[in-house]
Amino acid sequence: LPWAQVNSWNYWRHPWLLGDELKPVFTAYARLRYRLLPYLYSVAWDAHTTGMPMMRAMPLEFPEDRQTFSLIRQYMLGPALLVGAFTKCLYLPEGEWFDFWTGQKATGPKTFEPSVPSDRGGPLFVRAGSMIPTGGDMDYVGQKPDDELTVHVYAGADGRFVLYEDDGQTFEFERGAFRTTEIRQTNGGGRLSVEVAAAVGSFPGAPARRKVQFQVFGVPRPSRVHLDGVPVQTGAEGPSVAWCWDEATQSLTVRAGERDVNAKTTLSVE
Repeated sequence: LPWAQVNSWNYWRHPWLLGDELKPVFTAYARLRYRLLPYLYSVAWDAHTTGMPMMRAMPLEFPEDRQTFSLIRQYMLGPALLVGAFTKCLYLPEGEWFDFWTGQKATGPKTFEPSVPSDRGGPLFVRAGSMIPTGGDMDYVGQKPDDELTVHVYAGADGRFVLYEDDGQTFEFERGAFRTTEIRQTNGGGRLSVEVAAAVGSFPGAPARRKVQFQVFGVPRPSRVHLDGVPVQTGAEGPSVAWCWDEATQSLTVRAGERDVNAKTTLSVE
């Protein structure tokens, strides 16, 4: 995929000059960027508070794996996403990984050439045990209220992620005007549990309620799904609270409906 930038000093890098066959690729990544904003903003906050960069060289994230020392065409974007840049070949460190594009599971350590859809620019994998919060589709930051949250859960070892939010406009976060929400998963005994804790803190304009959805990878088709201890019925369409199974991606989608951000939400899958 050629390098492309909307805001570029070099005119020939503008995406509308890529050619018709590559415009859908640029569009797909532009949409993905906006959906990933809750994750990216949270990782940026972590970089601000801990010094751990958003884009992490492989040896920084996997210092005990000498195979990562010479890798210059892949990196970790935050703790969850492994990005292949300008390469078809990818090295997966030890452990379980999920192909972001297909949902298929892979096991490292190994070097291989993953199959990449024609409308994507390269490999993208997710470390098992990760949780990635995403938002709705937007054309620009702030176009819509932040009242939708989808938590992508990649089943594996027990994991934790902290969602960070502020007004996105001012420096009031320096005075404590921000909100954090801890998301945890525990996995064992044939049960996967995901807990979205009650939000801590607030800021002007923070939504008090939002629509929540879970998309879970790495579990078999469930026999029982519960939200806050209440059984959830199956249904691809219709009820605001329901679950459905996608055979193609082997993933579970659970619509949790509109939730109070100041109350805990717990998903249980068996």
